[in-house]
Amino acid sequence: MSSDCPESAFELRTLGNNCLLCNLLRNVVRRGDYQHVPIIRNPDLALTVTTDSPCVFRLCTNLSSFLPPFNIFNYVAYYFMLAKYPSTDGSYGIEIGPPILQTISGALYFQLLREWLRECNQSHNCNRQIESQNWPTRVIFVGSSDPNKLILQEQVSGMDYLVLSHCWGDPTDEERKRFCTTPENYRGRKEGFSYNDLPKTFQDAVRVTRELDKKYLWIDSLCIIQGDKEDWKKEAKRMEHVFASAYCTIAASSASNWRDGFLERNLSPQYFQIQSNSRRQVYVCDNMHNYSKDMDESPLNKRAWVLQERVLSRRTIHFSAKQTYWECAEGVLCENFIGLQW
Repeated sequence: MSSDCPESAFELRTLGNNCLLCNLLRNVVRRGDYQHVPIIRNPDLALTVTTDSPCVFRLCTNLSSFLPPFNIFNYVAYYFMLAKYPSTDGSYGIEIGPPILQTISGALYFQLLREWLRECNQSHNCNRQIESQNWPTRVIFVGSSDPNKLILQEQVSGMDYLVLSHCWGDPTDEERKRFCTTPENYRGRKEGFSYNDLPKTFQDAVRVTRELDKKYLWIDSLCIIQGDKEDWKKEAKRMEHVFASAYCTIAASSASNWRDGFLERNLSPQYFQIQSNSRRQVYVCDNMHNYSKDMDESPLNKRAWVLQERVLSRRTIHFSAKQTYWECAEGVLCENFIGLQW
């Protein structure tokens, strides 16, 4: 930035009309409620709004600046490699990655999730066979040829299953009766029940399970018979084994209840493009990754049981409000292709 950098958020209101950088910074400051604090220039390619605040936007360059376009699958695979290793351009110290995130329901988004699992399966010990592996008493079969049909199955051993970590919220008695497995509907659900009758958070979990090419899913309120004290007492003791033995945990971090869902984001990311002295295209964007903040502030992590679920899970995909994160024993990967090591 030049020497006439604005010294306060107030000055950005007028400068933002004529300066792309000031406009982007003004919007970031407005979202963070930093209206009366000084803006500090940082020599390390980022700006902060206070001396102890995180960076408010970043510089990145897209993969196409280096190589010609790939087909969609190689494109994701190459980006995954960049996330695995330090994702910067060694000549300029600029991150390699997209200025905005993928559409959460798009093919590229789910291919990235599959690449995370594939790489972990091939290169890590996270999915190693557990000596005392315990399968759940019941799971939901989501692999029917009829996408609307789900089946509650018992004693499915030796098969990969995913597990949902989520907030119940405060369901009404009517919602509990409608959505939960109870003594009254238990037999019927073993014959089959409807995907369309589930709340949005459960529907999203079914979709993720299918997109990851798996057929079995465990959700507590569907796989434990609610209202049956004996079944709850028995299954509560098995909860640690259910999470520890799962192929992967789906963490509905952004959902505060069954109705919210977690496969939609209300974000309007902004960026603009500049050209370096070497004619390389560089993006200035407000797509920041802040794993700790996104996790700490999520509705899910305010739930008492989640610490146990998180610690026991071998691999977790966190669906936060701002970004999707992969977590396993080797570290954290961000949706914008940045890798964080433990």
